[in-house]
Amino acid sequence: MGKESTKIRFQDEHIQIFSALSFDANPLHLDPDYSRAPCGKPVVFGMAATLSALSHWSEGKAFSLGMIRRVFLKPIFLIEYEWQAQEKRSGRKCLSGKGRSVYIVDFYYARK
Repeated sequence: MGKESTKIRFQDEHIQIFSALSFDANPLHLDPDYSRAPCGKPVVFGMAATLSALSHWSEGKAFSLGMIRRVFLKPIFLIEYEWQAQEKRSGRKCLSGKGRSVYIVDFYYARK
């Protein structure tokens, strides 16, 4: 599963919708003044990035997920990124922005 590469852009609207649906009002993601000190600007929810990667990996097909492993290398901001397939067996996806990797996620099928 999974295409080789797809460009995406997290937008403020996505952050607001994810916050409302998840009942997560963490100011690190929503308040520019609060997030300025630790990160410089609001950060995308990690789970929102994971769900985006899962959608890219599965291409809308049914699957049974066994495990997810995530590594955040840098904060994910509201800029254009590119999901890139790293390894087909495990479903590794790497989110890159401005030529730098910011997030790596591995998806594994459930054992039958």
